[in-house]
Amino acid sequence: MIYLGEILTQEEAEAMFHCLSAGLTGFQTIHANSLESLINRFLSHFNIDQTCLNDLDLLVLMKKNSISQKLLFVFKRKIKICLLLIIFKKLI
Repeated sequence: MIYLGEILTQEEAEAMFHCLSAGLTGFQTIHANSLESLINRFLSHFNIDQTCLNDLDLLVLMKKNSISQKLLFVFKRKIKICLLLIIFKKLI
């Protein structure tokens, strides 16, 4: 299993996708407000090729409770890249 830590730069994102495309299992962290903004970061800010997103199996989105600001809710979602790309394309 590969753990690259928090993805902050294009080089780190490319390293992550190279590992995943080689068939390695790994996990990384990255900050985003939504799944759509995460896809936007990969495609627009890190210039990751859209086909590389097919190597992602699971995204976990964590958000703070808007009232208490202390509780964390974790949403696990098996993603379908084609659906997220359709949503993303509608946003741009």
